[in-house]
Amino acid sequence: MKKIMLTAVALAAFATTNYAQSATAEITQTAPAVAGVAAAAPAEAASPAAQQAEPQKVQVTKENLPQAIQQVLASDSYKDQQFEDAWLVKGSEEVYIVNLKKGDAKTQLKLNKEGKVVS
Repeated sequence: MKKIMLTAVALAAFATTNYAQSATAEITQTAPAVAGVAAAAPAEAASPAAQQAEPQKVQVTKENLPQAIQQVLASDSYKDQQFEDAWLVKGSEEVYIVNLKKGDAKTQLKLNKEGKVVS
Protein backbone atom coordinates (compact mmCIF):
# COMPACT_ATOMS: atom_id res chain seq x y z
CA MET A 1 0.00 0.00 0.00
CA LYS A 2 2.88 2.35 0.83
CA LYS A 3 4.41 1.71 -2.59
CA ILE A 4 1.17 2.60 -4.33
CA MET A 5 0.83 5.81 -2.32
CA LEU A 6 4.46 6.81 -2.96
CA THR A 7 4.06 6.10 -6.68
CA ALA A 8 0.87 8.17 -6.80
CA VAL A 9 2.53 11.09 -4.99
CA ALA A 10 5.59 10.94 -7.25
CA LEU A 11 3.40 10.82 -10.36
CA ALA A 12 1.33 13.79 -9.14
CA ALA A 13 4.49 15.79 -8.38
CA PHE A 14 5.93 15.01 -11.82
CA ALA A 15 2.69 15.96 -13.61
CA THR A 16 2.42 19.23 -11.65
CA THR A 17 6.04 20.17 -12.39
CA ASN A 18 5.68 19.32 -16.07
CA TYR A 19 2.46 21.34 -16.37
CA ALA A 20 3.99 24.33 -14.55
CA GLN A 21 6.98 24.35 -16.90
CA SER A 22 4.84 24.17 -20.05
CA ALA A 23 2.49 26.86 -18.76
CA THR A 24 5.44 29.15 -17.95
CA ALA A 25 6.91 28.62 -21.42
CA GLU A 26 3.55 29.33 -23.06
CA ILE A 27 3.08 32.54 -21.06
CA THR A 28 6.60 33.69 -21.95
CA GLN A 29 6.08 33.03 -25.66
CA THR A 30 2.62 34.58 -25.92
CA ALA A 31 2.82 37.52 -23.50
CA PRO A 32 1.17 40.50 -25.26
CA ALA A 33 2.56 44.03 -25.31
CA VAL A 34 0.73 46.44 -23.03
CA ALA A 35 0.01 50.00 -24.22
CA GLY A 36 3.15 50.37 -26.31
CA VAL A 37 5.41 48.56 -23.86
CA ALA A 38 7.19 45.58 -25.37
CA ALA A 39 6.87 42.24 -23.63
CA ALA A 40 9.97 41.17 -21.73
CA ALA A 41 12.05 38.52 -23.48
CA PRO A 42 13.36 35.52 -21.57
CA ALA A 43 16.83 36.05 -20.11
CA GLU A 44 18.43 33.35 -22.25
CA ALA A 45 17.15 34.99 -25.46
CA ALA A 46 18.87 38.25 -24.55
CA SER A 47 22.33 36.75 -24.23
CA PRO A 48 24.58 36.86 -27.32
CA ALA A 49 25.49 33.19 -26.89
CA ALA A 50 21.84 32.18 -27.14
CA GLN A 51 21.34 34.28 -30.27
CA GLN A 52 24.33 32.67 -32.00
CA ALA A 53 23.21 29.17 -31.07
CA GLU A 54 19.93 29.45 -32.98
CA PRO A 55 20.48 30.15 -36.69
CA GLN A 56 18.13 32.48 -38.53
CA LYS A 57 16.62 31.29 -41.81
CA VAL A 58 15.47 33.82 -44.43
CA GLN A 59 14.03 33.01 -47.85
CA VAL A 60 15.94 34.53 -50.79
CA THR A 61 14.78 34.98 -54.38
CA LYS A 62 16.96 33.71 -57.22
CA GLU A 63 17.67 37.29 -58.28
CA ASN A 64 18.89 38.23 -54.79
CA LEU A 65 21.40 35.38 -54.53
CA PRO A 66 25.07 36.43 -54.63
CA GLN A 67 26.51 36.60 -58.14
CA ALA A 68 28.86 33.67 -57.43
CA ILE A 69 25.91 31.41 -56.58
CA GLN A 70 24.00 32.56 -59.65
CA GLN A 71 27.02 31.57 -61.75
CA VAL A 72 27.06 28.11 -60.14
CA LEU A 73 23.35 27.67 -60.98
CA ALA A 74 24.00 28.74 -64.60
CA SER A 75 26.90 26.27 -64.95
CA ASP A 76 26.58 23.09 -67.05
CA SER A 77 26.11 21.03 -63.88
CA TYR A 78 22.86 22.74 -62.85
CA LYS A 79 21.52 24.72 -65.84
CA ASP A 80 19.02 21.95 -66.74
CA GLN A 81 17.52 21.97 -63.24
CA GLN A 82 14.61 24.18 -62.22
CA PHE A 83 15.09 26.59 -59.32
CA GLU A 84 12.56 25.92 -56.53
CA ASP A 85 13.64 28.12 -53.62
CA ALA A 86 16.65 29.36 -51.68
CA TRP A 87 17.28 30.15 -48.03
CA LEU A 88 19.97 32.13 -46.27
CA VAL A 89 20.86 30.53 -42.95
CA LYS A 90 22.72 32.92 -40.65
CA GLY A 91 24.59 31.20 -37.86
CA SER A 92 28.29 31.02 -37.12
CA GLU A 93 28.67 31.46 -40.89
CA GLU A 94 26.25 32.37 -43.69
CA VAL A 95 25.12 29.41 -45.78
CA TYR A 96 22.78 29.52 -48.77
CA ILE A 97 20.57 26.46 -49.20
CA VAL A 98 19.35 26.20 -52.80
CA ASN A 99 16.71 23.65 -53.80
CA LEU A 100 16.61 22.54 -57.43
CA LYS A 101 14.39 20.11 -59.30
CA LYS A 102 14.65 18.15 -62.55
CA GLY A 103 11.63 15.92 -63.12
CA ASP A 104 11.13 13.90 -59.95
CA ALA A 105 14.75 14.31 -58.84
CA LYS A 106 15.49 17.03 -56.30
CA THR A 107 18.88 18.51 -55.48
CA GLN A 108 19.82 20.60 -52.46
CA LEU A 109 22.98 22.69 -52.58
CA LYS A 110 24.61 24.24 -49.52
CA LEU A 111 26.87 27.06 -50.65
CA ASN A 112 28.75 29.95 -49.08
CA LYS A 113 28.51 33.44 -50.59
CA GLU A 114 31.52 32.67 -52.83
CA GLY A 115 29.58 29.78 -54.40
CA LYS A 116 31.65 27.03 -52.80
CA VAL A 117 29.98 23.91 -51.46
CA VAL A 118 29.91 23.65 -47.67
CA SER A 119 29.09 20.58 -45.61
